[in-house]
Amino acid sequence: MIFSTTLAMIETNHFSPLISESSDTSARGGATAWLQDRADTLGNAGSHSSIEQAPDGTLWIAHTKDSDLWVTNDASGYWTSEQIYSFGSTGRLANLQIDPSGNPRVAHFDASEHIIRISRFDGTSWTTSTVAPGEDTGNEGPYDGNEGRIGFLIDANGGEHFTYLTGGDDLAYSSFTNNQWNTEIIDSGRGEAEEYSGNSKIGRWSDIVIDTEGTIRVVYSGYQIQASYSPIDGSIESAWYKEFIRFATPSPQGWVILDVVSNATGDSTEYHWLDAEFSDGKMYIAYQNYSGGWFGGTESVWMATGQTTAIWDIERIHNGNSDGDYIRLMFDSSNNKKIAWYNNADDDAILMREEGDAYEVITISESGNVGSYIDMVLDANDEEIFSFYDATEQDLIVAVPGQDEDGDGVVDSIDKCLGSSPTKQIDNHGCEWTQGELITQTDDFAYLESATTSDGTHQMVLFEGYEKGTGSCDLEPGTNNNDSNDCNLVHFSFDGTSSQRTVIDEEAESGRYADIVALQDDSLAVSYMQILERRNFNTVTSSAAKVAIKSSGSSSWTTTTLETGNSTGWYTDIAASENGTIGMVWVDREASNVRFAMHDGSQWSNPETIAVNSTYPRIGFIGDNPIIFYRDIDTRSVEVATMNGSNWDSTTVISQYIGYYRPDIATGSDGTLWYVVQRGTDGSGDTDCNSIHECTVLLINYDSNGLGSISDLGLSDTTSGIYPSVTVDKANRPHIAWYNPDDGGVIVAAQTPNGWEQTAISHERNAGNYVEIITDENGWETVFSFDREDNGTVVHLTREPTEQDHDLVADENDNCPNTPFGETADIYGCSESQRDGDNDGILDINDQCPYTNSNEASDVDANGCGASQRDTDGDGVVDLIDQCPGTPVNTVVDNQGCDESKRDSDNDGVNDLSDLCPNTPYYDIDKVDSDGCAPAEKDTDGDGAFDDFDRFPEDPTQMYDSDNDGFGDNESGNNADDCPFEYGTSTGEKLGCPDMDGDGIVDDLDDDKDGDGTANIDDVFPDDSSEWADTDLDGFGNNIDPDDDDDGKADQDEIDCGSDPLDSESLPADEDGDGICDLLDTNEEDTNQGNTQTTEETSGGFPVVIVGVVVILILILGGVGAFLFTRGGNETITGATMAAAESTASNSQQGEMIPTNRPCGKCGAPGIVFIPAYQRHYCRVCSQYE
Repeated sequence: MIFSTTLAMIETNHFSPLISESSDTSARGGATAWLQDRADTLGNAGSHSSIEQAPDGTLWIAHTKDSDLWVTNDASGYWTSEQIYSFGSTGRLANLQIDPSGNPRVAHFDASEHIIRISRFDGTSWTTSTVAPGEDTGNEGPYDGNEGRIGFLIDANGGEHFTYLTGGDDLAYSSFTNNQWNTEIIDSGRGEAEEYSGNSKIGRWSDIVIDTEGTIRVVYSGYQIQASYSPIDGSIESAWYKEFIRFATPSPQGWVILDVVSNATGDSTEYHWLDAEFSDGKMYIAYQNYSGGWFGGTESVWMATGQTTAIWDIERIHNGNSDGDYIRLMFDSSNNKKIAWYNNADDDAILMREEGDAYEVITISESGNVGSYIDMVLDANDEEIFSFYDATEQDLIVAVPGQDEDGDGVVDSIDKCLGSSPTKQIDNHGCEWTQGELITQTDDFAYLESATTSDGTHQMVLFEGYEKGTGSCDLEPGTNNNDSNDCNLVHFSFDGTSSQRTVIDEEAESGRYADIVALQDDSLAVSYMQILERRNFNTVTSSAAKVAIKSSGSSSWTTTTLETGNSTGWYTDIAASENGTIGMVWVDREASNVRFAMHDGSQWSNPETIAVNSTYPRIGFIGDNPIIFYRDIDTRSVEVATMNGSNWDSTTVISQYIGYYRPDIATGSDGTLWYVVQRGTDGSGDTDCNSIHECTVLLINYDSNGLGSISDLGLSDTTSGIYPSVTVDKANRPHIAWYNPDDGGVIVAAQTPNGWEQTAISHERNAGNYVEIITDENGWETVFSFDREDNGTVVHLTREPTEQDHDLVADENDNCPNTPFGETADIYGCSESQRDGDNDGILDINDQCPYTNSNEASDVDANGCGASQRDTDGDGVVDLIDQCPGTPVNTVVDNQGCDESKRDSDNDGVNDLSDLCPNTPYYDIDKVDSDGCAPAEKDTDGDGAFDDFDRFPEDPTQMYDSDNDGFGDNESGNNADDCPFEYGTSTGEKLGCPDMDGDGIVDDLDDDKDGDGTANIDDVFPDDSSEWADTDLDGFGNNIDPDDDDDGKADQDEIDCGSDPLDSESLPADEDGDGICDLLDTNEEDTNQGNTQTTEETSGGFPVVIVGVVVILILILGGVGAFLFTRGGNETITGATMAAAESTASNSQQGEMIPTNRPCGKCGAPGIVFIPAYQRHYCRVCSQYE
């Protein structure tokens, strides 16, 4: 049953103000930059993401991957992903919530079975079941394109609540509480025209919240057809679509439904994505408002605020064009709104944050197609955490807050340029680029190419197209005349700060597919296409391949036509050899042939065909030999053609593929060719980009040895041409740039201290078409491209240096920060001209002793040699190893600097002439005798064993002693060991056998083997000379046992009190029971029965003194005696320790446990306590008394 009411709507006529991008952000409530973790990169992962944070801080993200439901989490401190459900196409519209136990549950749509499923985690494993079994939870798949939102929440008792679109296009509600499912229809089309009941769709986007009173509140969007009827016959007079957002709450009479916002009759406004929150006693609904028609419109972000009444405040909070997809709304602890969405035009993730009365809009991520399926959660610091899909890389992204001290939007942990100015253009690494522009005179232009002359000036050519405000070239019919203001080939010279523009060719339509090359003498040559005639549908019917040359020092250009035809001159490219030979290639599209002509310094050769059914040629030279890359149209492969006499040979470089193809080529000063190409997919209809080099930018090098390596520079957008450009700096390092359609900017790939690295950078305007990259004298890039917003402008971005000397060694690790550019540096940042390998202050190129040790590096001579490297006596052996310094001149020496009279070959200190063992090993030279022999070289007793091996070197009858007891193993030798494998010191009847008490008698024959005076037969501890009796049989000998008879009285106390410490029945007498034995009790009449007199009153001053003296004597005796006793293990307990605890006890309450510093004698645990009530020590770890 549905209970309906009409609502009154209030719409504000103003936009919420935005915080200026340059305003102070120090007080903002939330993160300023995010670290983007690729939480799942395997397969196509990350769409339909939903994120929540558990009470323990774990992030849980539900998402699809390759048509299955997966959940990713960081519970282990790193990202782990688990497949949850894999039957059919599931995981769509995932909505993850955390239950009262802190475990995740996920509601999701099964697009194969057309039902909603619920997956639950119990802390150990996942289970998946059907929501509301038997009910219509999406029959026939009502979610168009699998887009929509399922409402799902878990109440405080763990009950589950769902809202969803049924197969009948109605909004339904299901709950699972107390193990019971309940399902009912919320809205089946309230107010719709009955005649059009099948044309409504209500609840494709829905959300569900519970207010502070526990009431379910549902918001949803939809549409239906309403009609007006004739009052005469009841026929339909008019009908229209009504788009709306509604709000529903349950009541005893049914669901109460209110219209929050709806379009006016005839208005094409639609309401799609929405998200709701209950805060401060009000309902807040953030939603996407689509305004337009069938052929496109604008999408903006709105907010509806209301209570339980029918009055809602409607406010447009962001006036965008493509905003609001996957919108999410949250409130922080200060009740400020946080709204996140996906901008589907720029493919960016956007955050809108409320700050007082204004909003701040922040781009969370913009590199690539990122941000779809965005979801948001706030951490304990009110900082936003996001999950979203990277459609370019097909990865799940989790963006977590990070520190950003310089406010450039790049987290410090990945910011390579800390301290960058936010006023500059900042790349994805946090580094600065300076932007600029070149003004042209037309609205349409293309084909920007450049070359650099020896003075560092960049020479650029481009095609300036239509005159501003027009849509075609102003050609005079039937002539070759053209308005000079449009469709011209133009040359710019650019010195890095200013430019000069010159028109090269203004006839007809000149300049398409232009290219330029600088010769060794700084002459310039430009290739280009000239279109002479266009006919139906702008088709080219007459054209030419042309070349323009400007000699060095000249200000004029000479143009030459190489070929004319119906459709020739396409895709020109030009190059020159070191000797000044010029080569030019182009395509004759009528025949689909690659054409080539060469200028030898005096004239052009006749054009010839290099390849048929081919296109997109690029040319370079190896020496004087032209190398031509092109694409074979039939095989869709990249080929390279080389001249073989009068013929051409071709080799396949890249196998077949489908996709955009705009290559470029550049030549290094070492003659290496660098060719860059955009590679598409492997075949038609293939969109996965999952094989090697698929959908990438590839860099290929080619030198005199032929084809070199192929470098994969990263993925590229396969839906449009990216126009890659390559240049080579003075260090022969290639730099590549290409258009980034996702961001309206460029990608620059270059070698860095970390290897090849991609940098994403955007101009403040939408630019990037026909990108051209150049480098300055230090290898820093400037990237030119055409401004897509103002098509009469060439914009450029110049990278600010990120290294002092650009030697590919980071400044913080660079020992030589001023390496001349172009010199190869080692890992320390030093080139050969800077290298001082031994750090002695003398460069290696001048150092005669390049390996001086660090101890001498500070004291070397002009040749870089330290004291140990010098040869003072000039004998050819340096002082460091010269064993005979001061050798006379012209004396023949050995490698140790000694002549025959001083030679000691084995360095044992005995001259060879006297050395009986002249080859003593180096490790024994400190052991030799006066004859120069080490123990390992002599046999004193002549028994065949060298002294160093012989345990008895002076006894020829013994050699071995296996047990090292001094008695030989040989049973027939002197002092033979009767126990050769058992250490012993016995000297009596048996030699070398165990003798515990050292009396010479072997233990097996000794009646008292431990020598404690007690015969073995009577000795409780026959192997322990310190113990022989154990009265209480507790395993501890009487000598160590403080209570030998185990009667609870210490032996010393019994001795002092006159009882027998070895008799458990003999206890100290204590007639008055005061704990002091009678023998020591000076006040035997004190029974502790309430006598309130002081000690002085009772006994007088003199007896007290006597008692004090006695006590002091006892304490002194105790201290002097310093009894030591051991309880198990190695514990030692001193009388001082006991006295300390008992002294404390005397001032403590009975029943207390007084800590001591001694360990337990039973288990060894520290911190045993003393209990005054029992006068005993107690261990709380093993629960044992001592």
